[in-house]
Amino acid sequence: MVPDGASATTRPLRTLLIDNADSFTLNLFHLLAEVNGCAPTLVPNDWAEFELSVLDEFDNVVISPGPGTPERPATSESAPR
Repeated sequence: MVPDGASATTRPLRTLLIDNADSFTLNLFHLLAEVNGCAPTLVPNDWAEFELSVLDEFDNVVISPGPGTPERPATSESAPR
């Protein structure tokens, strides 16, 4: 059994959290920090320095909700669906 707030792994999970300018992102940030054992790395959806190689530094990626709907997104149009 894994105690509350602990991970089943020997080290905290490293999460990249992509912020789509939605107020729910802060909730996700705190929940991920609690579950993973460390705060996620938060970046804006238009992060200019992004390169695919940066993904090697993370165990997972979470894309926050954003304004609009899946049919008519206001941001992150290049994100995979």
